[in-house]
Amino acid sequence: MNKKELMIWSEAPGRYKEIINVAIKRYKRGVNYRGNIIVTSCDWKDYISNIERAFIEEKGPDIFSIEPGGPLNYLVGKGFVKPLNNYFNEEIVKDKFSPLSISSVKVNELLYSIPISMNNMQLFVNKKIINKYRIKYPDDVGQLIEIAKFLEKKNITCIATGFIDKWAAIDTFVVLSQQLSKKKNKNLLRDAERGLIPWTSEEFVMVIENIKMMADNNIFPADVTKINFHKDAFNLWCE
Repeated sequence: MNKKELMIWSEAPGRYKEIINVAIKRYKRGVNYRGNIIVTSCDWKDYISNIERAFIEEKGPDIFSIEPGGPLNYLVGKGFVKPLNNYFNEEIVKDKFSPLSISSVKVNELLYSIPISMNNMQLFVNKKIINKYRIKYPDDVGQLIEIAKFLEKKNITCIATGFIDKWAAIDTFVVLSQQLSKKKNKNLLRDAERGLIPWTSEEFVMVIENIKMMADNNIFPADVTKINFHKDAFNLWCE
């Protein structure tokens, strides 16, 4: 590569930047990249507005992380993101990713992003199943377990689950940490990332206990962490 500078934005705050820096070192060694790579990390709260402002000022990044669904669609609609179809042909995509993980980062049938991770902490809602069986969207872990057991009797395996129908995907840990926080601290995770709250605090212990309870009740079946390559399983639960 001949470009002397590459700009990357990430919505991973705190110590996540250390992980990104290690990945950059591996990348430079792997492709013999001798240019400068600049990384900007921004808290989730301000990420979309800041990255939009950067694009408007023609200072937008070359590569950036983004949530699928609403945030990605919004930036694509603004004309800030170019499709990747010329770089990733259908055979490469079909061989490496499940159909759902790819469909979640497509807009108008064009590929605008690569799904870098998908595991049992990532939650989806299948509207068709919810509506077909007139299921109320779950508000807590107990209701989620009841739904899984109900669907099991219908021969439907629940390989991924959801709490709300706001985004295409949400994170179990994030949702539970907000629900179980007695002080209703909206900045709970951000404060933990900054070292202001210990990860061993009561809120986070309760989160792990609830996730274990979900796992013990087969909410997350074995090997679901390999979901990127588990192509057939997605159609059982996820749209």
